[in-house]
Amino acid sequence: MINLFYVFNKASLELYQSFKNARLSATTVVVEDSGFLPADILTPYLFFSDFKVEPHARPKFFNEIKVPEFWEIHGSNQVANIYNLGEVKANIQYHSHPQPRAVHKVEWLDKNSVRFVDIYNQYGHRFSQEVYSSEGKRLFKSYYNQKNEEIIYENLVTQQVILKWKQKEYIFDSKTKFVQFYLEESGMDDSVLNINSLGIPYFVSIGLGQGHTNLIWQEQVNDNIPGNMLNMLSVQNNRTYTLLIPDRNEYERVISRLPHALTAKVKPFGYVYHFKRNQQYSKNVLIATNSDQLINFAAIAEQCPEYTFHIVAITEMSNTLIQYDQYKNVKLYPKASKATFNHLFEICDVYLDINKGNELHSAVRRAFNSNLIIFSFVSIAHNKDVILKEHIFEETQVTELTRYMNQLTEEQRDHLIELQHRHANHIKISNFIDAIK
Repeated sequence: MINLFYVFNKASLELYQSFKNARLSATTVVVEDSGFLPADILTPYLFFSDFKVEPHARPKFFNEIKVPEFWEIHGSNQVANIYNLGEVKANIQYHSHPQPRAVHKVEWLDKNSVRFVDIYNQYGHRFSQEVYSSEGKRLFKSYYNQKNEEIIYENLVTQQVILKWKQKEYIFDSKTKFVQFYLEESGMDDSVLNINSLGIPYFVSIGLGQGHTNLIWQEQVNDNIPGNMLNMLSVQNNRTYTLLIPDRNEYERVISRLPHALTAKVKPFGYVYHFKRNQQYSKNVLIATNSDQLINFAAIAEQCPEYTFHIVAITEMSNTLIQYDQYKNVKLYPKASKATFNHLFEICDVYLDINKGNELHSAVRRAFNSNLIIFSFVSIAHNKDVILKEHIFEETQVTELTRYMNQLTEEQRDHLIELQHRHANHIKISNFIDAIK
C-alpha cells in the first residue's frame, strides 16, 4: 500500500499521522521533496540521488551560508539577510525545525528581484535550486546529489523532466511519467494507492497496473463536481476507485451533486488522532510563541485572575514579553528546553492561540492532541481545523472571550473536548481501516 502525496502539506500530514495512529502499514511517497520531511517518507529525489544521511547531520545554521569575502550575514529569530556594502543581496528563510534559525531557502537577488533560490534540506545539503525570470516567474528547477552533481532537471515551463541516473539520461515529457517511472523502478507494491489530489497523483494512478485507488478528498467542491472526479468514478479501466471524504459537510455536499449511480463509490471518512492525555480541568493556560505580539493578552490576564498563564518561547524574550512578569498570574519561560515544553503541555488545560507570526512547533495541533481547550482570534488563528468556530473571536471581543473562560465548568469542558474531536473529523481506528481497505 502506498500513500502518494504531491506535497507534504497540513492535509497530507493529517493522513500520514492517521495511518500511523491506526497502525496501518503504508509506504508514504511525496512527489515534491521539501527537504524537511519525516525520515520514513520516500521521494523520487531520495531514490535517484541515493541520498545517505551522515551521522550527526543537521540543518545549516543561518551564518553557515557561504558568501563572498567581505559580505555580511545579519539575522534575527524570524529571518536573515546577506549584505554587501549595505545592499541586500539575499534573503534567508528559516524552517520551523526544532533547531533555531535552520536554513530552508536562500533567495538570491538581482536589483531587488529574486533570480534564483537555493533550497537546503534538514541535513544541511543544498539539494535543489530554482531559477526565476526577470518577471519573477519560475523557469526551471534542478536537484543535486551529495556530490553536488545535477541529477534531475525540471523545466517548469514545458513540464519536461530530465533524469541522469546510472550513467543514463532519461527524458520525460511530464512529471506524471517521471513519477510512474520512479514507482516502477523502486519496486513498491502499488496494488492499493491512496492519493489526496486530482492532479499528478491521480494521473499517475491511471497509468499503473491493476489495483485499487482511494482518493481522499480534503478540498471543497464548487457548484459542479470536478471533471477528473467524475471521470475517476465513472470510467474505471485497470483500477477501481473509491472517494473518501473526511469532512462531514463536504461529504453531504459531494453526494448531493453526484449522479445517484456514482454515490455508492463515495464513503464518509475521517482522521485518527492520538490523544496523549485527558482534560484535567486545571486553570493553567499555555501560550507558545516566537513573537512578542500577543493580541489582547494584558486584558485577558487582568480579566481572568483565577487562571495562571504560562508563556513559553524557545528563544530569549523581548522586553515586551518580559513586562508581563508584573502580573501575579503570569509565568514566563524564555529559552525553554524540550522538557519544559513537554511539561507545560502536561499541566495546562487551556491553550490561547493569540501570538502573531508563525506558529511555534505546531503548538495548536499539539494542544488539540493533548485535549487542551483552544481559543484564538480571527486575525491570527493558526490551525482552524482543530479550533471550534465558536472559540475564534474577533479582536474586539476580548470581554466575551474572558467571560466564556471564567464561566467554564468541568462538565462544559468535557463537552467542548468532544466537540473539538468532532470538528476535527476524528473517527475510530476500525472505521478508518474499513474505509481504506
